[in-house]
Amino acid sequence: METHHKMTRQSGRPSSITPEKSAILLTALEHGFNLTESLQQAGVSDDAYRRLLDKSDRFREKITSAKMKLTMLARSKIAAAINAGDLPTLR
Repeated sequence: METHHKMTRQSGRPSSITPEKSAILLTALEHGFNLTESLQQAGVSDDAYRRLLDKSDRFREKITSAKMKLTMLARSKIAAAINAGDLPTLR
């Protein structure tokens, strides 16, 4: 009896951005580092980053969210201070 195995093949080469590197990259962006600094901290090349950004909607969404996180937090804190009547925050 002959057994057939269905093999799943991914097209192209696998990403060099491991889950660990991705986590470092996202954390750096969330902490306000710019993209170049974040890529360097994560040990990710610009080319590898661009390839995955073009290939993965999920990765692109995570990057966008990480870039916005610090700004959103700062705006929220400023708005809360203003709403609480902290007038020096207005300056």
